[in-house]
Amino acid sequence: MSVKTNLDTMRADYVLVRRWWKDAEGWTEAELAEADRGVRRVVERKDAELIACWAAWLATLAEDIRRFESTVRGAEARMRAAVAAERKRA
Repeated sequence: MSVKTNLDTMRADYVLVRRWWKDAEGWTEAELAEADRGVRRVVERKDAELIACWAAWLATLAEDIRRFESTVRGAEARMRAAVAAERKRA
């Protein structure tokens, strides 16, 4: 895998994880800015091994978030379907 492909994937995962940190975990703008600087420093160092470590960590977090959000969407869909079925019976 090329470093560029790695960075593209890492960036996409970071966007998702950063949104989660802000919206779900309530990180402050200062905390988010610190995380932004940390990721930027890793990329600027151009250390392929360190980038790979960060990319793998972010990929794991992003996948956990995707799975959780998918579970929530599934539960919401089942609840909507149950309400709709209940209304039809009423």
